[in-house]
Order: sequence, then C-alpha cells, then structure tokens
Amino acid sequence: FIGPKTPGSVYVMWHHMFGEVNGEQGMWGYVRGGMGRISFAMAASAEAHGAVIRTNAPVEKILIHNGRAEGVRLENGEELRANAVLSNAEAKRTFLQFCADAELDKGFLKRIAHFKTDSAVIKLNIA
Repeated sequence: FIGPKTPGSVYVMWHHMFGEVNGEQGMWGYVRGGMGRISFAMAASAEAHGAVIRTNAPVEKILIHNGRAEGVRLENGEELRANAVLSNAEAKRTFLQFCADAELDKGFLKRIAHFKTDSAVIKLNIA
C-alpha cells in the first residue's frame, strides 16, 4: 500500500491532480455545512422548477402505460401521476420489482437480472 506519507510517493500530487473546481484543474472544494447540503440544494432547485418531492412514501410499483412510466403506486395504495418518474433505487429493484408486470424487453431484463452490483468504497470521517 502506498499512502501520502510513503517516502518517494507521488500519491498526494497524483491525488490532487484529479481535483477540479469550476473548470480549474488541481483545485478542491468543501461543501459549507457538509455533504448533506448538496441534497438540500438539489431538492430546492428541483422544487423551484416544479418537482414535487415526497419522502417517507415507499413505492410499491411504477405505473407504466404504452411503454412509458406515468407515475407510481405507493405501498398505502395512493397513486401519483407524473410527467417523469425518477428512481434512486438500484436497477434490479427498479426494473425487476417496481416494473415487474410491465412489458419490458426480455433481453434488457435478463441483463439487469445478471448485473453484478458491489462496492469497494468506504468514506470515514474522523474528527
């Protein structure tokens, strides 16, 4: 393992070369208030453009008509119609569970079913 304190390592220089802020290479920025503020900013922008964001509303099914998502049915039975449906769930849950009875391309569904999902990423903040 080579880390920033390894003698002769160019790790730190290499790491910082990949940073970019507003098009300026080698720069890094920090979010004032923490990374959670990014989500709040995205939500505020979406709502300013007409989006309606619902939380604590588990989805049972994505409603599809003529091959197009037109809304969702919540677990409580409520149906919400929309011009666009965005899913933050992983692909398997989105297409194999929420769209289970939709007539989606069989080859596409097979690829989704065999799609390997794993992660080797961890973030640890220590103060």
